[in-house]
Amino acid sequence: MSSFLKTKSDQNIQIAHSILSTNNGCYASSIHCSYYSCVQLMLHILRSHFGQTDSEVSAESESAKGGLHLWLIKKIAAEYEVSTNKYDARELKQKLHQLKKTRGTSDYENVEITQSTAQRALQQANNINSSLKRIFNL
Repeated sequence: MSSFLKTKSDQNIQIAHSILSTNNGCYASSIHCSYYSCVQLMLHILRSHFGQTDSEVSAESESAKGGLHLWLIKKIAAEYEVSTNKYDARELKQKLHQLKKTRGTSDYENVEITQSTAQRALQQANNINSSLKRIFNL
């Protein structure tokens, strides 16, 4: 099955890197792209690795407390634990929550986003995506 989500994930991480390399000051946009790269990759994993349909993902996430993103992080961390261990899964979950928090700050708070903050978010997203690709054989 072809996955546009994986392609979008790859494109978003490339765009985040590109924004940072041009040094144009659009650091909040870079963080947004870094975070959504992880979200799109996790959605791809649910569909390609676990065979969940769009309607199944929607139904499960709508009934979960906290919305799609929190449900997705919890679901992927649980599946990650099956393939690794509870400590690695907890670390992945913490990294995802931190990146989500950073994205929320960059998108919604009236604060300056620095290049170093955006660079850390990109590195975090790269690490998360690499772990997910390794564990789920992508």
